[in-house]
Amino acid sequence: MEKPKYPTLQSIQGDEKKAEETLQFTIVCKNSKKRYYYDLDARLGNIRIPEITKVVSWSLYRLRDTMGHKTRITILEALPKFLWFLKSNEVDTPEQLNSHTLIKFSETLKNDAALSYSTAGSLYRKLSNVFREMAKHPRVNDDFQPQKNSFPKSETLKSATLGYSEQEMKQIIKTTVLALREQRIKLETEYEPTWLGKPPPIDDVAPQNKSTGRRSFWYSDEYIIWWWENNCACEKLTHSDIIKIKQGNMFYEVTRKKYGSLGLFYDFIGAEKNYKPKYIGKAPPVTYLTPWRKKDYLDWYWENKVSCKALSSVELNKKHPEFWRAMQEYHGGKIQSFYREKAVSVWVSSYDLIPYYLMLLIRTGLNPATIQGLTIDCLIEDPLDKDKYQIDWTKFRSFKKGKTIPSGVEGDSWPAMIIKRIIGITSRFREPGQKELWIATANRFKKPLPIEGPAFKRSVRKFSKAHSLVADNGDFLHIHAKRIRPTIAWNEYLRTEDLQYVQALLGHSKVSTTADYLKNYDNPLLRTRRAIHQEAIFQGLSGGIDLEKNKHNRHNKIEMHDTLLNHCKDPYNSPVAGERHGQACGADSEVCLGCQNLVITHIDIKKYFCFIRFHEHLVGCGDISQEEFEKSVKNKKAMWESSILPKYDKDVIEIIATDAVKKPIPVWDISLYEIEKNGK
Repeated sequence: MEKPKYPTLQSIQGDEKKAEETLQFTIVCKNSKKRYYYDLDARLGNIRIPEITKVVSWSLYRLRDTMGHKTRITILEALPKFLWFLKSNEVDTPEQLNSHTLIKFSETLKNDAALSYSTAGSLYRKLSNVFREMAKHPRVNDDFQPQKNSFPKSETLKSATLGYSEQEMKQIIKTTVLALREQRIKLETEYEPTWLGKPPPIDDVAPQNKSTGRRSFWYSDEYIIWWWENNCACEKLTHSDIIKIKQGNMFYEVTRKKYGSLGLFYDFIGAEKNYKPKYIGKAPPVTYLTPWRKKDYLDWYWENKVSCKALSSVELNKKHPEFWRAMQEYHGGKIQSFYREKAVSVWVSSYDLIPYYLMLLIRTGLNPATIQGLTIDCLIEDPLDKDKYQIDWTKFRSFKKGKTIPSGVEGDSWPAMIIKRIIGITSRFREPGQKELWIATANRFKKPLPIEGPAFKRSVRKFSKAHSLVADNGDFLHIHAKRIRPTIAWNEYLRTEDLQYVQALLGHSKVSTTADYLKNYDNPLLRTRRAIHQEAIFQGLSGGIDLEKNKHNRHNKIEMHDTLLNHCKDPYNSPVAGERHGQACGADSEVCLGCQNLVITHIDIKKYFCFIRFHEHLVGCGDISQEEFEKSVKNKKAMWESSILPKYDKDVIEIIATDAVKKPIPVWDISLYEIEKNGK
């Protein structure tokens, strides 16, 4: 009977019932499309609440299409907290579950000394979907619903993930680059065959008897001649003289059988007075009783019969047993040493690929999970320039897709190059249909498998320990992938002062998300500049003139739009190279100062004086370093004092400067800053 294309309602209900009764089920991950097996009895069986565990299993199976495998594992790791809570409160049947149960559970989490407030809120939210689904079970009350906002402001209380300092980041980059060079030799060097297509090197190997298959030095004419020259001094000795010599009997029997008689042997080699010896004082021309003892023959066989592939021990024994036995019998079974000599590798581990992973993190700024989820077809050509590529990525956790900023000859070509190198390394053992970019063979199954998140974490830790890096405080510097991303965001923001660029770099869908992301980064310079840019430089971010509303009216009426320290008279008609007409200009403030659309007003001059005075105060009281002060002020000060201020009347400038001291703009008001800093 032909299997139906789509499952029937009856079969779905049957599967749900089976998951409820057995506490076991398989689900195809909606993200990776792989099938995973779950056994709740093994995971939660030690918490003896069987009736409620059945409802949990039923709920998880019903949520199979709404979450991926990683999210499901996270929920399974959080569930014991809830089940132990039920057990301690003697709740052991689904009928006892109600809204008061969840209210009490949230209060228990808040009072748990082992959990921070934000962690407790995160754990509660992870389980909320399961709670809602459990409420649909016939045995559970309909009011078993998680309360809204049970943990108010828990997200805002999360501690910031701090990045690395400039010196620490330089160490990490330098170490990663050096590791990449080492891995290039180990994993990317192409083996150059020397014996491919040539006859086997067996001239010095004992010939084989065709009828018996046995080999012997005495089957070789050259070996017989060598023995005669070195043992008989090239003289035509008689049988009685020869048998007195060691191995003489063997020589006599071989010559009699092979040539007919001793005399015929002498005739065969021309043993006369003018005979010219070939082997006197030399090593025997045949030195190997079997070709497998000979290293060159192993190389020849590997190139011509194994196609230069670094096969595992199991594969060699199965496909090329003679080669494998020879390695065991004559060469100590050191197949890995054999591969290392040729700079090829059969076992590629997650640790081997970590330098490539770290370089992608550093160069792209993508989320670690996003990089780990890349596929071999993630590189796409730029439609306008075939020398440039974009990385097509998917961030499953937020159900987002996107592309990195194009990279090519003129830009940063490293990301595309690194991905191509990884594809080249893994192509040697990649199985048909394997799309994952990150696969390795050094696992307990000894087969190419995708590298999972925990393996990346372990390998990065191992990489940190293998390269003894030093933090600014003198302690050991651990490399954490999650700290690289905010470091990139911070450095790029300082360099460009362009929140929209950082938004594209980080792959955020909203610029406000990027602002919040940077807000968590507790750097004194960023703290002071944060408000400036959110309110001024980025049009349409938080109030001000609505550019989209005025977009179609720009030819009828000129509007002045706020930027950092000046105004722009027509941001949709920018003369800056690379900017498109009809789209809001995205150039940074340094470019604005030299743009013909620049408009300087009295308030802009006041902004400048407030800006400079405010940052002089910060560096004076030690809230920012001299280096940070230079990054923020140097270029602007040079441009304003050399090109802008000299164009205005000195008396006017002095009046504005005085006003900037008496009535500073709020975002650069020193008194307001001190009040906020001291928490008053």
